[in-house]
Amino acid sequence: MREYFGGETLRKRANSSRLLNWRRGRQAMALLIATAILNLYGTLSSAAPELNSKTIGSVTVQGAVQINGAPVISGQTLFSGSRIRTSTESESILDLGNLARLKLDAETSLTIESSRLGLSASLDNGVVRALVPGGVQADITTADASITTDVSHPAAFSVSVDSCSTTLSVQAGRVRIRYANYLRSLRAGESLSTGDPQLPNGTHNNLSKGKKIGLVMGIGGAITILLIALTREERIDEGSFGGCVIASGESGC
Repeated sequence: MREYFGGETLRKRANSSRLLNWRRGRQAMALLIATAILNLYGTLSSAAPELNSKTIGSVTVQGAVQINGAPVISGQTLFSGSRIRTSTESESILDLGNLARLKLDAETSLTIESSRLGLSASLDNGVVRALVPGGVQADITTADASITTDVSHPAAFSVSVDSCSTTLSVQAGRVRIRYANYLRSLRAGESLSTGDPQLPNGTHNNLSKGKKIGLVMGIGGAITILLIALTREERIDEGSFGGCVIASGESGC
């Protein structure tokens, strides 16, 4: 009887030990799974800004182009807030979901955001050419100017930025440019540079070369006529001292 109970006790202890080891194994496994989930969550959280960025269009590239410092291939998705930089002898075309299209020339740096009814871009340097459909407003800012399209009409224009100034040229539609204390509205065929001497309100520095030459010649002719009128005087006979002077049809000595 003692042997029986002694054996039974040993078996119970062995079973209890195995149960305890099994429970410990499950706890260790649960801890490993929890750790793996936390690590995965941390990885996804760090990538969240990129994964949750709004898709606004696609990119076509020729040459070396970077977005946020990484090389780009044609057809790559474009996200809102992306910074695009084109290298020497390279260019890029941005096709946006709102049907607007931007072309970046070589050595251009631009940051862009876009929505269904508008696009906003910051141009640091280089040249961007824009085609914007009606109903979509484009806002492009540079170091010294702010450019806005008229949503009532489609617009085609280009913006060029160098170290000294911003130049806006309009091919279609109407585009406003604000800089310093000036606000100008340009139409198709007009251009303006913030580095040019400013004209009075309501005038534009868009005269052709021929018109400028004609204007200068006209002003020169008017000045010549004025000088002749001011210097004109009655003819006086050289022998006036001691001689005869003819004045008003009478003669005298």
